[in-house]
Amino acid sequence: RSVLEGKGAKGIEDTRSFHSGVECVSCHMSEGNHLMKVIRPDDPELSEKRIDTCTACHKDNNREARAEQIQEWQRWYRKAMDPVQADLKAIETALKQNPDILNAELKAKLNDVKANIAIIISDRSEGAHNLDFALEIMSLAAADLKEIQAAMK
Repeated sequence: RSVLEGKGAKGIEDTRSFHSGVECVSCHMSEGNHLMKVIRPDDPELSEKRIDTCTACHKDNNREARAEQIQEWQRWYRKAMDPVQADLKAIETALKQNPDILNAELKAKLNDVKANIAIIISDRSEGAHNLDFALEIMSLAAADLKEIQAAMK
């Protein structure tokens, strides 16, 4: 729930999702089962008669519109996450070759970046739970990693 509530990231103000007031079971048990599985509107196995998780509440939009929205959120997430992960990998590789390349302040900053990124990776929604929070984390991470990489040169 920390991602939905937008809490727990160092250097980021709380950023509540518009879904933060919704109970987990509303989305993850929408058919009344205990699978804790979201029924995505873009699931190719979903029959026309079966209601997806999003449309169960958002009756004003059709399935196609909801599918496009989720896919767009997740594209934005991956577009921000991919370079952050590449930068983290490059920094980790450099640190293996020279563990003393960073001072204590930059090591602490790197640890904060890794902790913040772990929050949104472990959430596993790729931004669907709280895209604004995820993008804030990745924006700060990108800036901090750029500073760290500059100091390593």
